[in-house]
Amino acid sequence: MYKGPDEGRPSGLIPGVVGRESIDDVGRDTRGRIEMSLGNLGDLGNLDLGQLQQYLPNLDFPAGKEEVASTAQSNDAPQEVVDGIRNSGKDTFNSADEVLQAVQGRL
Repeated sequence: MYKGPDEGRPSGLIPGVVGRESIDDVGRDTRGRIEMSLGNLGDLGNLDLGQLQQYLPNLDFPAGKEEVASTAQSNDAPQEVVDGIRNSGKDTFNSADEVLQAVQGRL
């Protein structure tokens, strides 16, 4: 008996979909956002305060390093930005500008 390409696969699973989102060939997720990486930024020196603040919405300063990093990560910041926060020498950040300086290695 012929089995179609989906037969035998658990129902509800769609090829190319991870969790509730999928990534198409141009790096956009199902909500139309472009997945960011250093390739899109060039390097962390090109990251500006406006871009960084997109990853830190509603974050009240001062804030601890891990809170800043996890907020950035949960808001789809490039991994290089999250790593830069976690690897910075600061334990507490007093502003988004201070986070930016740390990520760019200026603190």
